[in-house]
Amino acid sequence: MQETNNSKKTFSTGLMTGIAVVAVIGFLVMAGLYWQGKNPSNTANLSDQIDNDQEQDINQPAPTPSKTEIAITDSDHIRGNKNASVNIIEFSDFQCPYCSVFHETMKLVRENYPNDVK
Repeated sequence: MQETNNSKKTFSTGLMTGIAVVAVIGFLVMAGLYWQGKNPSNTANLSDQIDNDQEQDINQPAPTPSKTEIAITDSDHIRGNKNASVNIIEFSDFQCPYCSVFHETMKLVRENYPNDVK
């Protein structure tokens, strides 16, 4: 009976110690977050940095997109007019949910523009 009481006391002591440690760590984290939010120098510096970054982005010219020519051969799988003015090259996955939505959109494009899109 004595061993049962000792094991219960040991368990209770360990449990209370664990809860106390977690509570102290949580308090320290919350106090740090609160203090960091109250420190005006951090927010002022961050605001200035954001403003400077935005000014730099505005003053920089937009990058020119690169155009890649892809040769279409007779062995490629082509739907539609081979002389169409718009080429859509699709790389998709049959199990991808977004690809299945795109597939439905492509059906509409092919129906509405049968001679313009391949």
